[in-house]
Amino acid sequence: MILQILLGTTVKFVLEQDKDAFIRLIGVSILQSGANSFVAPSLRTLTAKLALGWRIRMTNHMLRYYLKRNAFYKVFNMSGKSIDADQRLTLDVDKLTTDLAGLVTGMVKPLVDILWFTWRMKLLSGRRGVAILYAYMLLGLGFLRAISPDFGHLSGQEQELEGTFRFMHSRLRTHAESIAFFGGGSREKAMVEAKFVKLINHSKILLRKQWLYGIVDDFVTKQLPHNVTWGLSLLYALEHKGDRALTSTQGELAHALRFLASVVSQSFIAFGDILELHKKFLELSGGINRIFELEEFTRFAQRNTVVSPNAISAASKETISFHEVDIVTPSQKLLARKLSCDVVQGKSLLLTGPNGSGKSSIFRVLRDLWPTFSGRVTKPSEGMFHVPQRPYTSLGTLRDQIIYPLSREEAKIKVLSLHRSGNNSSASMLLDDHLKTILENVRLVYLLEREGWDSTPNWEDVLSLGEQQRLGMARLFFHHPKFGILDECTNATSVDVEEHLYRLATSMGITVITSSQRPALIPFHALELKLIDGEGNWELCAIQQ
Repeated sequence: MILQILLGTTVKFVLEQDKDAFIRLIGVSILQSGANSFVAPSLRTLTAKLALGWRIRMTNHMLRYYLKRNAFYKVFNMSGKSIDADQRLTLDVDKLTTDLAGLVTGMVKPLVDILWFTWRMKLLSGRRGVAILYAYMLLGLGFLRAISPDFGHLSGQEQELEGTFRFMHSRLRTHAESIAFFGGGSREKAMVEAKFVKLINHSKILLRKQWLYGIVDDFVTKQLPHNVTWGLSLLYALEHKGDRALTSTQGELAHALRFLASVVSQSFIAFGDILELHKKFLELSGGINRIFELEEFTRFAQRNTVVSPNAISAASKETISFHEVDIVTPSQKLLARKLSCDVVQGKSLLLTGPNGSGKSSIFRVLRDLWPTFSGRVTKPSEGMFHVPQRPYTSLGTLRDQIIYPLSREEAKIKVLSLHRSGNNSSASMLLDDHLKTILENVRLVYLLEREGWDSTPNWEDVLSLGEQQRLGMARLFFHHPKFGILDECTNATSVDVEEHLYRLATSMGITVITSSQRPALIPFHALELKLIDGEGNWELCAIQQ
């Protein structure tokens, strides 16, 4: 705005040959340039800080729901959709907050410009000039909105396709060894390329629509307004009073016309900036919808699923009990009809049946990952520990693998409660000694000798499947629960190691509910629950020792 005034005044002083005024104007221009050099970087820094602050708040808000009450599991396994939550929580949130911060700070200048130049236009050309200017702007805005493609939907689709393409590479990294053993490189290449081609084709469609819209937008907001500028300049010149032969009058007229042209031109530039912000907001709406959809899924996962009023979940200290419970998958397939069985301490239960019959599904209902649709489930409020079928190694040290999901400080408190004579200064030593004993019991002490307590390799790559399963049993022995829920978590170990682990659990007084097909584990259980066909039929019988 100041620059436009300076440009107009420069022409006037040059025509009037006023050297002193011209030198003063140069000084003012230098000061204005210095102010601009401070304001522009400051505005960029403010935008970056605003985006960072919003990202922190939005990420914390999303994680508060996403990582609570196993919502992440329900999003992936029970939503009925393929949700790329990792993409939405990282790249989408970052892009959304960055673009939104730019949108907010970018709104200030064009709005101020329009207000300023409207006032200056009124002083120069009166209400008629302002009316002509705004009539053109409103007509242009209405026209551009009418022909604008749905950039929000197109942008959301592009982000979704980006997430799918990224997931293909993440999946390839996770299963690299298996794919290499199968020799599946060419097949994986074809699948990755198919996703990439789909992404590129969509991007080409989006670019074409942006190009066509950009042509019309540039014509309406940048090229055609020159005609309005000339028309308003002509109106001003016709109404200007004074002797056109005088140099002073010529200077004033040139100054006024130059300033008027700048005012009109900058008004249309500000108008174009606002239309550009509108376009960016439409594109942002696609990312907003993706984040909002994930939040809806996580919030829904926090609420209790609507189930039969006959379904009851109760707490008990010494018993795990199913009473006429229907085991139903999220897709409404019945696996066990009116299941009833009681597991008391000291009487372990062996769960058998063909693959897909619902053995792991019973554990999911017990862990509240799946809802109870009917009957009553009774279980301890604490004192249960699940060891899943698929081994999991967390990020961190060897010590962190055994004490998971506790932190080191929480593990120290637990160990001190076992050694009442210990104190805080000796907690670390007591913890490490206790964990070493556990490693010896599961025959993994060589990991301590090889890796040490504090190394942090990628344990999934370092350990074999059998070692990972023994590490899962080490967690069970560290937590020492009343009930251990073991979902085929030792099937990659040898029979003698498996029997050794179960003897340890029995000697520690841990009552186990085991899903397994190995006959060698029968002697360690008192009851057997047979899921016959995965169609609802089951049988409970005592094991004769």
